[in-house]
Amino acid sequence: MPGQISTTNSDTPRPINLRRRRVFRRLLLGFNLLIWPLLALLVMEGTSRYQLNFIDKHNPYVQANLRRYSHLNEVSSKTLWEVPRERYRKNARLETTLDGQRFEITFNEHGYRTPSIAIPKPQGLLRIVCIGGSTTVEGMTNDSTYPAILQRRLREHFNTDQIEVVNCGISGFQSIQEAGRMDEYLALEPDMILEYNGVNDICYVILYTLELRAHLWQKLLRQSAFLSRLFGRYFKPGNDLMLNLLYWNTLKNIETIHKTAQQHGVDVMFCSFVRPQLDGITPDELDYFNHNLRTFWERKHTSFAEYCHLVDVYNAAMRQLCSEREMGYIPVAENLTGGIQTFVDICHMTRSGIEKKAEVIFNYLKPYAAKKLGQARNNPATDKPTSGN
Repeated sequence: MPGQISTTNSDTPRPINLRRRRVFRRLLLGFNLLIWPLLALLVMEGTSRYQLNFIDKHNPYVQANLRRYSHLNEVSSKTLWEVPRERYRKNARLETTLDGQRFEITFNEHGYRTPSIAIPKPQGLLRIVCIGGSTTVEGMTNDSTYPAILQRRLREHFNTDQIEVVNCGISGFQSIQEAGRMDEYLALEPDMILEYNGVNDICYVILYTLELRAHLWQKLLRQSAFLSRLFGRYFKPGNDLMLNLLYWNTLKNIETIHKTAQQHGVDVMFCSFVRPQLDGITPDELDYFNHNLRTFWERKHTSFAEYCHLVDVYNAAMRQLCSEREMGYIPVAENLTGGIQTFVDICHMTRSGIEKKAEVIFNYLKPYAAKKLGQARNNPATDKPTSGN
């Protein structure tokens, strides 16, 4: 009507335009909430992969160990093995030099890295047979293995050469192989069998199975270098399966070794397994231990921290088993740790580390050796050599 003021504002958006704008704002907000975290994850993933590549090429410990492994594996595979990870060649010998260090390896008539073994055993001789994997057989020379050092320490302490420590270690051996070769160990007529092992069961049985039995979502997420580094322990089944695997794949074999030895009147001692310390090491050392576990041990979805945890669980289970079954136990891991000055990788040791390990075992074996030597002295018959010796 003429003169009437209109209340309608032509500039006011229609309701349908308001709805569209609201929908658009929500979509934009949702896009921002999705895209920026995704971009951040991609950046962190790229950074993590770059860091892994940088470690592979520039970490000094990685480079030194890569040269060592490649050189020794090449020469040993052609010279020392009859069946890799099963049996060494009898009377094989290897001498080589790497980075100015001399490596000398000699095997006896039985294919063990130890001097010739007299069978039957001379009377009055205390014979200790050391079994295990590469952490038993390791050493730059035969004289620098822990069984050889242990023998020297025992002979010096008791001022006698009537103590013999035999090195029956085989690189790569697992507890099931040790249990399966008990007849061969017992044929050496030992007074004691001394077992030191762990890493091969842990890496090639327990961790391998845990990675294999992971759920599909765990297998997908662990492909991320960034997520694996932060949340890797969640990308495997839980502790129940781990403990079940440990019991059936390791502890049952340990029980078999003990039972078989007992049936033949042979004493047995089991050692806890030593690992590098996790706290207090440098970033370069941590990077190296993670690299070593990821590459050499082929556990690319397991961190060094996870490995340390599993070794501790293994040692606790071994200690409990020995206590419950009244089996001999030597707490090596409880008395020895260290970083790169003690370890050349996640389990193998430097010369000083091997000496420390032998010293711990020596201290725990002194009472046993004193008792056995005393028994031999109190029995005149044992002072006489057997016929043919």
